[in-house]
Amino acid sequence: MQAYKIMHGLWGMGQMMFTKYIVVVDDDVDVHNTSEVLFRLCANTDPQRDSIFTKGPSDVLDHATSEIAIGSKLGIDATKKFPAKAFNRHWPPLITMDEAVRNRIDAPPARAGKHQSRFRADRSTQPEPCSVRPLTTRVCHVAVNFRKIARSQAPA
Repeated sequence: MQAYKIMHGLWGMGQMMFTKYIVVVDDDVDVHNTSEVLFRLCANTDPQRDSIFTKGPSDVLDHATSEIAIGSKLGIDATKKFPAKAFNRHWPPLITMDEAVRNRIDAPPARAGKHQSRFRADRSTQPEPCSVRPLTTRVCHVAVNFRKIARSQAPA
């Protein structure tokens, strides 16, 4: 309930009433790091339990509202859940990669350069056996690449 108190408190403060979306995260999350906030948004929420829609004042220039100066707002509680929040399951700890794994993922692939075809020279439809990396490696690689993109687009 604390996250909902924060949302409604912010929507009740002056110009903050025009904010359409509020995501509340724990204090250990860097709110300036979009990648980290999106991770917590996806990992810590159940859409039905952790989101709230409400109506309130909106900017008269907002063309998306159904009425002039009145619109809906979405608040999302992306905080950790615990028994006091009526959450009766074990909340898992955050899994992090050590520096050696990060370096290995960030390193260029061993076979960089020429594209390796999965098909034999006779162009048969049977692919050659290939090594498949675990799904977690792919997910981490995507997260790392997203972090690199976010860093490269950050204002200098």
